[in-house]
Amino acid sequence: MKYHLGFWHHLEKDQPVWMMSEVDELQNVLRQIDRFWDGTSLIRSAQAQGMPSLLEVPFEEEMLSDEDGEFSHFYLTKEEFERIWVNTAASTE
Repeated sequence: MKYHLGFWHHLEKDQPVWMMSEVDELQNVLRQIDRFWDGTSLIRSAQAQGMPSLLEVPFEEEMLSDEDGEFSHFYLTKEEFERIWVNTAASTE
């Protein structure tokens, strides 16, 4: 598994400003949190939705980086991902 945190540098209120994803060895996105400007979060699990992946195409790390500085990409540890996942899930209930 790999754990990614991507920041999207923009001012669009209806688009997430950061996305955190759990990606398996087949490049399926298993779990993801999207955080928006207003502080709300969308938390999703492929398993809960009965899907193999939250994306229709394989996840590529290049999706979270670019030369124009529109995106920033970081790796998380499993422990960091789980802590944020649990805290976000608890706050959206």
